[in-house]
Amino acid sequence: QFLYFIAMRLTAILFAVAAVALAASHVAADFNMTTAIRGVYYSKVAYCPASYIATWDCNACPKFPKMTNVSVHIDTDRDVQGFVGYNGAFDEIVFAFRGTVNLQGWVVDADFLQTNYTSRGADCPGCRVHQGLYWGYQRVADALWNDLMALAQAHPTANVFVTGHSMGAGLAGFAFPDVVRLVPTTGRKFLYNYGSPRLGNPAFVAWLEKTIEPHKEHFRCTNFGDPIVHLAPEIFGPFGLGKWLHEPREVFFTNPFQPPQTDYRICNGNATREDPTCADSTPIWDMLSFRNHTTYLDIGLGCFLLDGKYG
Repeated sequence: QFLYFIAMRLTAILFAVAAVALAASHVAADFNMTTAIRGVYYSKVAYCPASYIATWDCNACPKFPKMTNVSVHIDTDRDVQGFVGYNGAFDEIVFAFRGTVNLQGWVVDADFLQTNYTSRGADCPGCRVHQGLYWGYQRVADALWNDLMALAQAHPTANVFVTGHSMGAGLAGFAFPDVVRLVPTTGRKFLYNYGSPRLGNPAFVAWLEKTIEPHKEHFRCTNFGDPIVHLAPEIFGPFGLGKWLHEPREVFFTNPFQPPQTDYRICNGNATREDPTCADSTPIWDMLSFRNHTTYLDIGLGCFLLDGKYG
């Protein structure tokens, strides 16, 4: 009986180890570097003037020669911009958002007050989110939503790729749950964003987990030393400025300037805490170089920035 007990215990331990290893490999396998690089270039296109995007005539546009049915919108009041289009090479609908380029955008970024989250009928009790980014997303989405749904109707089995950098990453973070809940395509839906600020409180993050986690392919890429990913500061909570938390599935790059990009890890944050060994491990004195924010996967973000360059 003693030997039987030992054998059963060892079997249980082996099964547990195998399950953990399988889960870890599944999470790691979900992150695809080729897809991540494609997302950076979509985000790069989003920085271009609206007229360049509409005619698909920009520095990064030739990388996607089969992009069609492009619609772009810029809200000049809050200076937020995004575009939708269909990339036939990958059978994917793209919903991409621009980062900050001027003072109006910085005003949106710095609007850290929290507001209720009710996007497109979402039932999210207690959810409070970044007011500036949320309202900015609504301005772009209101203008492009019909075009997005028309593409979904025209390509009902297509994937939907949501992406953005900096402020655009925040807008993409608000777009993805709307896409998951409401866009009726049967293909995969995935989010790759880069250098996103925090979007909301723990109740919002918990709701996000329930809403988007079944799709698994949602990744928040961060760089060591990127100062923007630490906004809004978690220390705001004790001062009555709202509790702030990043959504999980962080992919942390320790050196964004050294291709090939193999120095990353899938982090272990959840709906109640961020992983302290990823971006949160960056000392404050290493957050002083804005290059760590403007370069992702060794690609300079900005319409006219060349690969590996920054400004």
